[in-house]
Amino acid sequence: MPGNRTIIFFLAAWVLLQPGASHAQTGETPNWRLAAALYPYQHRVDDDVDTTVTISGNLPGRFSYFSFSNFTGVTTSESVSLDRSEQNLRMTIVDALPLDLNLQVVLQKGDGNDFYQGGISWRVSDTPGLQDLFDRLSFAWRMTVHAKRWNVDSATANAWSIEHGFRLTVPQWTDRLYLSGFYEKTYGQDRPDGTAQRPLVSEVQLGARLWKALYVVAEYRVNEFRKGDEHNLAAGIEFQGSW
Repeated sequence: MPGNRTIIFFLAAWVLLQPGASHAQTGETPNWRLAAALYPYQHRVDDDVDTTVTISGNLPGRFSYFSFSNFTGVTTSESVSLDRSEQNLRMTIVDALPLDLNLQVVLQKGDGNDFYQGGISWRVSDTPGLQDLFDRLSFAWRMTVHAKRWNVDSATANAWSIEHGFRLTVPQWTDRLYLSGFYEKTYGQDRPDGTAQRPLVSEVQLGARLWKALYVVAEYRVNEFRKGDEHNLAAGIEFQGSW
């Protein structure tokens, strides 16, 4: 049985579904967004991430915040644990350019696996000369290069990564569908023989709104830090709120 944690999850989701929780139909521009997803169906990897919480929002001045937290065991056992969480503090360099400095704190399961990294993030879809095209396509794209890591062991001291994040909607057809995801490649890390030397972690999620802030979602995942269980397909429900 999932236990009390799943009940708490659904109670929190119920709050998000109340009137005013979502700005999707009001035309207002929300300052903060929250998405909470539960994936009870796992096609190949039973102990994969089954709960994800994502938060993003604007802070005073040039600052903004983005985070996600992945948990395992919410639907499969009574032993819930944090798999990985990334907390990002971003600062726009100058208003005229879509470039942000990005400081990221990475929290991972296991002792001694947490670390920090810094880099620069390019909001490609906000680039002058390209923004009109991306707006017409209803496509948002951000690329982040994390060039420096701190608080790491010798195997990961020289590691760096490139991440792409995207979101596509089709408002000319419907406001109920979206396609989103990320693609992250890590370089310069000492990896065991027989595993990917430049491991890829990627997720592509298709979501369809059922009612108010409730979505049904399907997610294809690639995680080359694992060996033998690199690919998985997960499905479930997601609650999106904004304020």
